[in-house]
Amino acid sequence: MLGGNAAAGAGSNYSVFALPLPTSDPGQALTIPENAATVSIEILGVVVMVTRQPGQSTEDFTQALANAVNANSTLAAARIFGLASGTTFVTTGTIDDSTITVATPVPSLTTWGVVALLLVLSTFALRRASLR
Repeated sequence: MLGGNAAAGAGSNYSVFALPLPTSDPGQALTIPENAATVSIEILGVVVMVTRQPGQSTEDFTQALANAVNANSTLAAARIFGLASGTTFVTTGTIDDSTITVATPVPSLTTWGVVALLLVLSTFALRRASLR
């Protein structure tokens, strides 16, 4: 905690300098793709993994990764934290390894696909009825 200018016994001022985190450095930043299902990162030998929840936006998923990093007591003790900036995760540490698994898209049924499926099912039902 830093005291203010008028703090008892304070004989001088203080200054704080800040640098932005490098969002383009692959050693410290990771862009999360829209179709990411899980993300696993390793920082200082600590593996942190998050799984996307149903309906979760990519921005919220990226924030969940930052929250998981910040909740890790080993990383917090080493003063390593994570930050979400849109779909980019940035850390004050170094990302040693990362793995992103993507969701397999569910194929949509076209009108003709539905018609074909109904024909197959009705043919199956007719054959089954004729066997009785």
